[in-house]
Amino acid sequence: MPLDPNIPHQDATYKIIGAAMRVHNRMKPGLKEEHVQRDLTGEMREDGLKVYEEYHIDIYDGDRWLGRLYLDHLVDDCVIVEVKSFGCVSFELKALRQPMVARDESESRLGGACERELARR
Repeated sequence: MPLDPNIPHQDATYKIIGAAMRVHNRMKPGLKEEHVQRDLTGEMREDGLKVYEEYHIDIYDGDRWLGRLYLDHLVDDCVIVEVKSFGCVSFELKALRQPMVARDESESRLGGACERELARR
């Protein structure tokens, strides 16, 4: 089945959804989010995705540090995956559309405050 060209980052999101479905089908109700998150990380990595778990971004307003934002997963530098567990397992995907800034064809980074944080590292 061909992928929908209207879906942002379709190769990554297709693999993420497949990994999430495999985890969802195996996991029993009542597990903590951290256990589901760890299993999902392994599944996505087995699918060849670059996965950062508990990725943090320092948030700034100009030079003023406001705090940290922790992402459950940052996948292929373009998709955020949040794990939710409320007696059953669910996943939320957020494609980074606006904040993505391509530096050149071989490198892309998060824009705005995220880009400034990555530049500091």
